[in-house]
Amino acid sequence: MTKANYSSEEMRRYFNDPEYRKQILLNKKAWSRRRTTIIASCAAVAVILISWYTWFIIAGLPTFESLENPKPDLASKIYSADGEVID
Repeated sequence: MTKANYSSEEMRRYFNDPEYRKQILLNKKAWSRRRTTIIASCAAVAVILISWYTWFIIAGLPTFESLENPKPDLASKIYSADGEVID
């Protein structure tokens, strides 16, 4: 956190004027609330994106049944010398 440079007039007004002090404190609280809201919003967006990406990856995976019993699209047929299909 950086140290703020206040003029002597600002310091005098801060310590002698309760309304000025209250205004400064309210502005700091408002910024704190805004910062908290921004952080919470970013966290919510991150959770949504991670959930969507996880669903996207899982939806593209093959089922266990298709992994256990693969059916290749291109198959080769092996013929013997007399024209019979071996495999």
